[in-house]
Amino acid sequence: MISNEQGEASIKGLQVGDYVVKEKEAPNWIDFDPLSSNELKFSINENDTEGVILPVYNKKKVTNITATKIWNGGTTPRPSIYFKLFRASTNNWEPVPDAETKRLDNGITSVTWEDIQQYDDSGNEYTFKVQEVDQNGNDYVPSGYQKIENGLVVTNENKEVISVSGQKTWEDNENQDGKRPTT
Repeated sequence: MISNEQGEASIKGLQVGDYVVKEKEAPNWIDFDPLSSNELKFSINENDTEGVILPVYNKKKVTNITATKIWNGGTTPRPSIYFKLFRASTNNWEPVPDAETKRLDNGITSVTWEDIQQYDDSGNEYTFKVQEVDQNGNDYVPSGYQKIENGLVVTNENKEVISVSGQKTWEDNENQDGKRPTT
């Protein structure tokens, strides 16, 4: 038997007797090991008027996702920031359900989410990205920095401007040789 897109399979016209159903293969996005696949036993009797429903449960593959923080310039200690994980399988970005917002304190440059579903219900692989947010999940840029978000890497570039002033002092005996520029 081969299941349809909804994962359902049926067979009609079985003779009276005992049967065993065992899943032999699954799509590549399903976490499946044929050696540990359960055998489901059922019987067809002479008086049966309805079919037998045998549920076969599978789980989608999961993965670990690591995001990285880069600080370019600025002073230490760095402020605590938070990462929120997003996913898309068809360019529609959404927060990953049940993925906690991760805090990165001074000196912490990466965080990992474990056991994150790798595929959607149709078998399309997710793409992941992070967004730097505040503790309430709102978009955030640390003061004095410019933020660059690129997939699973967030870079903060120091943009603080330092004021410098000066005064020109001429040491030419009041322009005695007439060589001082006018500007």
